[in-house]
Amino acid sequence: MVMMQKKQEHTNKNNNNNKNNKKKKKKKKKKKKKKKKKKKKKMMICMRASTV
Repeated sequence: MVMMQKKQEHTNKNNNNNKNNKKKKKKKKKKKKKKKKKKKKKMMICMRASTV
């Protein structure tokens, strides 16, 4: 019984960690997208400057 209880607690911890990791990963992805957009804007300005 004690072994089973410990195992269940461990799996619950893992599930919580996985959920937290997924949330963290999503946040990281959003940040990366924002950075890419900023880079694109800079690229566009550079291109305009070079063409004009």
